[in-house]
Amino acid sequence: MKKKLLFILALFVIITCAVSCEKNPENGKSGNEEQEVIPVNSCDLVEINEEEYLKMCVVPERFHKDSTFLLIIENHTQKDMGMGTYYSVEYFNGTSWEPINLNVMFTLPYITLVPEKKYETKVNLSRSDIYATGKHRIIKEVGKHFLYAEFEIIKEAN
Repeated sequence: MKKKLLFILALFVIITCAVSCEKNPENGKSGNEEQEVIPVNSCDLVEINEEEYLKMCVVPERFHKDSTFLLIIENHTQKDMGMGTYYSVEYFNGTSWEPINLNVMFTLPYITLVPEKKYETKVNLSRSDIYATGKHRIIKEVGKHFLYAEFEIIKEAN
């Protein structure tokens, strides 16, 4: 009985692999021809001391131009952390980070992030003409600390 179960399991794995490697009828590409996945560090953690830290993440970490992503900032400290709505974005050119001129008006509210809470906001990349495909990072000042979370803008499907 064990041999039959192992055979069925092995057959299932082989069939699953064969199906996933077939060409996609929509774009004619196989799984091996997909664009390269760039490693990104979509979360940044800044240690304040041995027990306290701030954390910022981009969700999802990969998306197309003209997309919206979620920016999540967590305060794992014992004190309030202040921040504005302003952020900046940089592009990785392969050797260094280049600032992107967002040419965006930010509102002036001051946000207080209380201990052990998180702040979430949607970021819209509506100005797709200023973003190239590839690795980017969003930079946000929280309190006196700078947080950097990376993301990748991927090519649109043909």
